[in-house]
Amino acid sequence: MKEGITRQQSSAIQGTAILLMLWHHFFSDIQAYGNQLYFAWGEMVWRAAWFGKICVALFAFVSGYGMFHVLMRSREDSFFPRLLQDYGAVLRQLFSLYLKYWLVFLLLPGAELLAGVRTFDMEEFIGNFLGISSTYQQTWWYMWQYVKMLMLLPFLELLFFTFPQQKEKKKKVLFFIILSTVAILLAVTGLVLYPPLWEWMLTVARNLRISYFMPFCIGFLMARFSLYQRLAERLEKLGKPWNIGISVVALCSVVAVRVALSDSAAYAETDFLLVPIFVYALLTLFLFLPYVERILIWFGKQSTYMWLTHVYICAYLGTWLAEHVRFGLLFYLILLALSAAAAALLNLLTRKLLTIKNRQRYNDEKRKMR
Repeated sequence: MKEGITRQQSSAIQGTAILLMLWHHFFSDIQAYGNQLYFAWGEMVWRAAWFGKICVALFAFVSGYGMFHVLMRSREDSFFPRLLQDYGAVLRQLFSLYLKYWLVFLLLPGAELLAGVRTFDMEEFIGNFLGISSTYQQTWWYMWQYVKMLMLLPFLELLFFTFPQQKEKKKKVLFFIILSTVAILLAVTGLVLYPPLWEWMLTVARNLRISYFMPFCIGFLMARFSLYQRLAERLEKLGKPWNIGISVVALCSVVAVRVALSDSAAYAETDFLLVPIFVYALLTLFLFLPYVERILIWFGKQSTYMWLTHVYICAYLGTWLAEHVRFGLLFYLILLALSAAAAALLNLLTRKLLTIKNRQRYNDEKRKMR
C-alpha cells in the first residue's frame, strides 16, 4: 500500500465487486425462483444479496481512484489547455468502454431485435445504443452514470490542482467564482421567480445519483491526497499481526453496519463512507492471501463483460438451472462460471479485433512510406 492502489489491486477490487454484483442480482429476490432453490440460511442469502449492492460504489470508487492517475499524466500547467486535455483523456476512457458496450449491444439486444423478440423503436434504440436509456437491459443503467461522473471529473480535478503560475491560479479562481455565481443565480431564480427551473435543477441533481457519485469523488480525492499511503505508513509500524487484526475487524464492521442499515436491495446512502474502509481492509488482507488476490484479479479483468452479459445468461438459463440444480450455491457458481467464460471469450474477441486494426494501421503506414 506504499504506492497506493496499483493496477493489479484495482483489478482485485473489481473482481470482488463483480462477485458481489452477481450475488446481488441473482438472489436479491430469492422468491423469484419459488421453492426451487435450497439454501441452508434463507435470510442470510438475501441479506448478503442486499449487501452486494455495495458493488456499484466499489466500481465507482476504483474508477475515481484510477482516473486521478490517468489525468495526472498531463504535463499541462495552464488552466484552459489542461481542461481540454482532461476532457480528451475522459473521452478516450469513455470510448474504450463504449467499444465493449456496443459489441455486447450488437450481440445481445441486437440479436433480440433481429429475431423479433423485441419490438424496434428508433428513439428507444438510439437511447439504449448511447447508454442514455436502459430499457433494453435495466442493469446497464450504470453506463450513463459512468458517463456523467467522468464528464464532471475535469472540474473536480482542476478544483484541487495546484497551478505553479500566479496567472493560472487567478484564472482558476475566477472560473469557479463565475460557475458558482451562475449556479446560485439559477437556484434563486428557480426558488423565487420560476419554480419549474428549480424543479429542473432538482431533477438534474437526482439524476446524478449522489449515492454513487460520492464514492467516485472520494476515490479520486483519496488518490489525490495519497491517503492510503499515509495510513499504510502508520499502520505498518504496528506489525503484521496488528495489521491483520485491524483489517479483519474493519471488514467485519463494514459488513455488519451495511447489513444493519440496508432497508432495501437498492440501499446505497452510506456506501461513500464504508467503501474506503472496505477497500483498505481488503487490500491489506490480500497482501497475506496472494492466491485469493490472483483469482480476484482475473475476475476483475473480466468484470466489464460479466456486468454486461450475466443478466442475459441468468434470464435465459436461470429458471432451467434452478429446476435442475436445486442448491443455491451451486446455482450461483454455475452462472458465475458461464458469465466468466462468456466474458473471457468476448475479451479474446476484443483483443483479436484490436490486433487486426493495429496490423491494418501498420500496413497503411508502411505503404505511405514507400
